[in-house]
Amino acid sequence: MRERKKFSFVKIIIEVDKYFFFSFLKILYKYLKSFFLRNLTFNGWGMTTTTNPPWTFTNSKEIIKFEEINNQLIQLIKDEKFIVTQWKMKEKNKKEEIKNFLTLLDELKWRHLIIYFSILLAKKFTQKEINLVECGVCDGLSIFYAINALIKKNYDFKVYLYDSWGKMEKKYLNDQEIHHLGDYNYLDLNRIKKNLGDYSENLIFNVGYIPEVLLSSNNPNHVSWLHIDLNSSMPTKETLKFFYEKLYSKGVILLDDYGHRSYESTKLVIDSFFNDLDGQLIAFPTGQAMFIKT
Repeated sequence: MRERKKFSFVKIIIEVDKYFFFSFLKILYKYLKSFFLRNLTFNGWGMTTTTNPPWTFTNSKEIIKFEEINNQLIQLIKDEKFIVTQWKMKEKNKKEEIKNFLTLLDELKWRHLIIYFSILLAKKFTQKEINLVECGVCDGLSIFYAINALIKKNYDFKVYLYDSWGKMEKKYLNDQEIHHLGDYNYLDLNRIKKNLGDYSENLIFNVGYIPEVLLSSNNPNHVSWLHIDLNSSMPTKETLKFFYEKLYSKGVILLDDYGHRSYESTKLVIDSFFNDLDGQLIAFPTGQAMFIKT
């Protein structure tokens, strides 16, 4: 009985966090924390630091290019040419809504920097045709950084995007993940096509649920970079099984859900998959992990 009560309480907390994470209470909490901890240099996505982030006090060419990409996205959001729906909030007006999106984008900056550098690693070490794969695309926020990291260097590449662009279904979730049931029901394939419209010649959209969609899609024969952000362990495992052999030697797999709380089953699947494989798995405090194949 005690265990059942504990589970119910945890479930309630998860639901509260799910729907009120970006509420007034969070904004107040962040304000108070920044007021009393004035030496903070970054706060967001599970990280709080007092050291200088890479994009400050720098003359690094790569970091400067990353800042250009980040500023480009900021302007697109301001101009309503890139629509973010993942954190849709009911604000009084569009201006306030965009302001909140930009705050969230700032909180994601370390995460996006890791995406950016993972692409540079993949390109540097895989000198053949460049094929990017992303499983779990949402509005296209992550792949925007990946694409522009290559465009800034005038590389030729193809991007294979896999997503249901629909709600999460029970058959793809285990007991620890069932609280995600129905998530992402707001996604729209046409919206992401508009968000990434400038890169349409490079994009291949594969619509459906993993693993079924992998059997009926236009898949690459070889992969330079694979990004997995599926919020569930079974599809994550099936994606790794399907694409690993296609990954070039020294190719990169970036995993978004590795260290986040309530995704422990995904972490166990990832650890088990890579335990006996040649390469190196690296975990980051953002909750991401990166595997480099050798």
